[in-house]
Amino acid sequence: MNLDFRLNGREVSITTDPGRRVIDVLREEFGLTGVKEACSSGECGACSIIADGETRLACLMLACQLQGREITTVEGLSVETGHLHKLQQSFVERGAVQCGYCSPGMLMAGVDLLTRNQWPTRQEIREGISGNLCRCTGYHKIVDAIEAASKISSEAERQGLSWENPDAVVNAVSDPLSQHGDTGLPLSLTGQPGITAACEIYQPRNLEELLQQRESFPDALLMAGGTDLLVWLREGRIKGRRIILTEKIEGFQAIEPDGDRLRIGSGASIQNIIDHPVVQAEWPLLVLTLRKLASPPIRHMASLAGNVCSASPAGDSLPALYVLGATVELAGIQRTRMLPVAEFITGPGRTAITRDECLVSIHMPRPEPGLKYGFIKLGQRQSLAIAIASLAYQYRLNDEGIIEKIALAWGSVGSTVMRFPMMEEELKGQRLERSLLDKIAPKIEAMVQPIDDIRASAAYRRTMAGRLLYYMLD
Repeated sequence: MNLDFRLNGREVSITTDPGRRVIDVLREEFGLTGVKEACSSGECGACSIIADGETRLACLMLACQLQGREITTVEGLSVETGHLHKLQQSFVERGAVQCGYCSPGMLMAGVDLLTRNQWPTRQEIREGISGNLCRCTGYHKIVDAIEAASKISSEAERQGLSWENPDAVVNAVSDPLSQHGDTGLPLSLTGQPGITAACEIYQPRNLEELLQQRESFPDALLMAGGTDLLVWLREGRIKGRRIILTEKIEGFQAIEPDGDRLRIGSGASIQNIIDHPVVQAEWPLLVLTLRKLASPPIRHMASLAGNVCSASPAGDSLPALYVLGATVELAGIQRTRMLPVAEFITGPGRTAITRDECLVSIHMPRPEPGLKYGFIKLGQRQSLAIAIASLAYQYRLNDEGIIEKIALAWGSVGSTVMRFPMMEEELKGQRLERSLLDKIAPKIEAMVQPIDDIRASAAYRRTMAGRLLYYMLD
């Protein structure tokens, strides 16, 4: 497949297998070894690049996804000027590098953050690099360096100065692309197949083409963001000869508030949902929940529909979707149907989708005004954590503190998200206070159905399922 895209400010062209990983293309064909490989599963951030203005993980992108994109690697931060980027300089001056393996990814995450938020707080900086792991520094010096760069940015902007420092420690950098010839681009390279080379990649342009391909290849794997699928393929947890890539289908990226409902296309990224101003104003529980999902680069890539279709009992978005009364729209050649999320997910990793269908969009009604809401997630770390137990809640109190309406949904304490409608009815008409929760918590502990696994014991999950209720008192 011939691919044309911009790489570190230059037009390039490459002929390669569409199923190769982007990290392999960048390292092996362009010599951009600043794109590091470590976990190969989207957990470490070492392979972070910027694609069309957003951080993405090169280990979880297919070569065919490069077509038409603007790609920047760490080498591209300084290639235009020949001087260190302001953030690179700040890393040097503040000793934010030890072994250096994580540094390229950290720099890309920092650049992405400062592009979106010129003056982040230290907490916002920590959140911005939460998808990047470092074994050496303890993160403090990295946070210091990004904070210092943001302050330098503020002062330079005030004075109208350039960011680049001609007296930088490194006065010039080599351009890795130059090894492939003179600067007369575009380049034309021929690459070797990668680990997904056995797969046939299809890229439908509209829903009609998607459904035709789905009917022709019912065993094909559907891929939106690929943040689960590509990991499962690499680990051999699933097998497939064909992948249908849905990211370019017309309308699939749409986020459409319409009257009293919200429609989210199956290709809409988690981050785009979070950033949508109407969703922020009218569906705050959804935004709060999605901000706790994975990490910034994963949120730039992953779709809400993908999180639903993975059907994990620990899926971060699912408790909120149950509470919000979400439904999924499924399309096939012969019919379109709507299902509540609670009916769509039938078990761990199992859904009601048929072999000729695809999930087109997710719908949810507008919440009533004045509702209190929350999402609590227990994990072994603050970011990139799989939930040990979680709770989404939404309720309304009258002026006397009496519960008029309430919805509760627990994650990671059963084979699917767990709700207890009879318990919710019991809570209505009662005052929300500690004494009430002292009576309800033991009942919840008795009803949930957790398991033991590597993250926590069933007994701990059972206890915490009841304890999470007390967050409603805050």
